Amino acid sequence: MIIGPTRCGTSSLYKNLLRHPRIDGAKKDRLAFFYANYEKGIEWYKAQFPDVNPDVLLCDATALYIFHSECPRHIYRWLPEIKLIAMLRNPVTRSWSHFCCNCSREDSEWQNLMRSDHPVLEQGIYADLLLPWLECFDRKQLLIIKSEDFFKDSGQVVSECFKFLKLPDMKFESYEYYDLRKKNLAQGVDEHPKIPHETEEWLGEFFVPHNQRLYQLLGKDFGWRDNG
Repeated sequence: MIIGPTRCGTSSLYKNLLRHPRIDGAKKDRLAFFYANYEKGIEWYKAQFPDVNPDVLLCDATALYIFHSECPRHIYRWLPEIKLIAMLRNPVTRSWSHFCCNCSREDSEWQNLMRSDHPVLEQGIYADLLLPWLECFDRKQLLIIKSEDFFKDSGQVVSECFKFLKLPDMKFESYEYYDLRKKNLAQGVDEHPKIPHETEEWLGEFFVPHNQRLYQLLGKDFGWRDNG
């Protein structure tokens, strides 16, 4: 299960994982079962996946799961042994991408990204997002991917996922990048206007303590000291 977050490359990772013959996905993207459709029941959820051979893994890629604290409890109830994948992108870059995708909103509070209570920013405080998952699942069940690693060397990261899922490795001649805004395959992942220097500096300072908490939580330094 790919749990998110959004604007981190989860759709691209999912599309590449589906190229493995022993991975299949739901009949439609973004099921959102564990927070938006949970009342429909587990049988409804099972019916959203195709019938496959026992050696084929089924994948639910819903990038909003990580933002809903009830999701890990619901998932653990029905799928306690599940393997989870999260992709974490430099929160400065992720916040700017998220902001640009919604920049047509006219309310003045949204347009001012340099606010500590801006709704975009809380989605980049990864330590807070991951804690409920780590309280429910063993750390070995959760693979944390640095998005920048995927953008730099997709093949290496996809192979890491196959190893995590205990599947035979596969290499592809090329790797696909999927832009949900266009609903097609696109080469490249960053088509937004360049972030203003003042905004970049402010966001960088805002996320410093939150990134440090993340590094301590995971025992890994992601090196997010600038917008890169």
